[in-house]
Parts: sequence; structure tokens; C-alpha cells
Amino acid sequence: MIKSIALLLVSSLMGASTALADGAVPLEVMTNIQQECNASFAQNTYRDMSAENCLGLAVERYKRANPSK
Repeated sequence: MIKSIALLLVSSLMGASTALADGAVPLEVMTNIQQECNASFAQNTYRDMSAENCLGLAVERYKRANPSK
């Protein structure tokens, strides 16, 4: 259990750094997305969506709603 939580945190940080690196998602927005996805993943006993998928979908939704100029 602890190992899976650690892997989740590492993969979340990797996904966050990728989203931040392209400059499309501000740090405060990415932090909020991470917190929401981690909380959702922790409460989801069926694990029907990975934290990585949650992060990816949330970042894509943000990018569509806030296209860069």
C-alpha cells in the first residue's frame, strides 16, 4: 500500500512537471489539479481511473478552456 502511494506521488510529480514545462498550465492551477486528482484517487476503491489519467484529462480540459494566445 505504501509503495503504491509513493509511486502515485512520483508519477503525479512527473506529470505535473511536464505540464508546467510547456508553460500552458500555471503552477497554482496545476497544484489544484494534483490535489483534486490525488484526493479522488485515494477515495476511489475501484481505481477505475489512474491518477495519471486524471491529471492528463484535467490538464487537457484546462488547456481547451484557456487557449494560449
